[in-house]
Amino acid sequence: MNIKSSISVSLVMILLFSSYLSINAQCNDELVDKAISKSGMDALFIREFKIKQGFEKRKKKDKRVTSIAKYNVRLHDGILYRFNLENDLQSETKAILQLRKGNLLFASTYDVEKQEDIKSFDYLCPEGGQYQVLLSFLDGNKGCAVGVMSVVINDSTATGALADSIKNENILYAGVDNYIDIASSTNPNGTLKVAIDRGIIEPEGGLYRVFVEEEGTVNVNVTALDSLGQVTETFKTEFVVQKRSMPTVSFLGSSGGLIRKDEILHTMPYLSLNNWRWSDSYRIKMFTVAESIISTGISAVGTNMLSTRQLNIIKDLKAGETFYIKDIVVEDKNGQVFNLPPLGFIISE
Repeated sequence: MNIKSSISVSLVMILLFSSYLSINAQCNDELVDKAISKSGMDALFIREFKIKQGFEKRKKKDKRVTSIAKYNVRLHDGILYRFNLENDLQSETKAILQLRKGNLLFASTYDVEKQEDIKSFDYLCPEGGQYQVLLSFLDGNKGCAVGVMSVVINDSTATGALADSIKNENILYAGVDNYIDIASSTNPNGTLKVAIDRGIIEPEGGLYRVFVEEEGTVNVNVTALDSLGQVTETFKTEFVVQKRSMPTVSFLGSSGGLIRKDEILHTMPYLSLNNWRWSDSYRIKMFTVAESIISTGISAVGTNMLSTRQLNIIKDLKAGETFYIKDIVVEDKNGQVFNLPPLGFIISE
């Protein structure tokens, strides 16, 4: 789902409410722990997914409706993910976990052709973006299940994107528009009443736009109503509101230190913004190349590429001499400008 905002940075944060009352002893966090333990010693737990059906009170004339819980998840390309599903021992039906993107099904814990329940699958993400995890049951009988998503650890997973994914997901950023997804698994066709104890929350483009001015904590309160206006579920989630983090900048993939002159002069030298969450929301507005941190140097405006005049400064340097990329100014989508720290380099042999 693409969300566009003309007034501020948009950040899609995910919040999906799933009814998970402790009706029986197994339908609780013990089931989550059991699913995590089956993920393997090489897997690092990221988040959980829950679904329950058949425990709510219904009138005799009401038909039982099979629940479907949908969670939005953000996956990163090149990362190997592992999904595990665990049914409550007292469930009267089997649960299925599917990984989808739009109408495309990528993996499932149930093989339809073989009618085999495999409980777990690995998925090497070829393209980063927003995916959906769907939990459902084979029939309308009473059931409870949890799924867990983990990352399979190897040398290639040492990335900032992975580290940030593992942190607390209930994070909003101060002074910008955040977008969260709110849904109820107990009554997907009902209505929701949503409130926040400070700031603004309102529906927009199928999500909820949240704007909070200052750092701290906020509570999002949700009441789910059925078609008759009866309350079927209430939920409160606390969010931590943080200051927006600035992107970092690199030159030819380096943030400073030794660099070869021919590597600069025989390539297309440019600056990059590095922050998987915010880099797309900023552009480099200006930077200066100088021989020392205090010298004037030569500036470039409206580009991330080094100019010919800037390259001439580097071209005349000898091994052991230094140059700096400083006065780095970036601009966000709202036109606000920020200064980033300088980069220092030493010409190697």
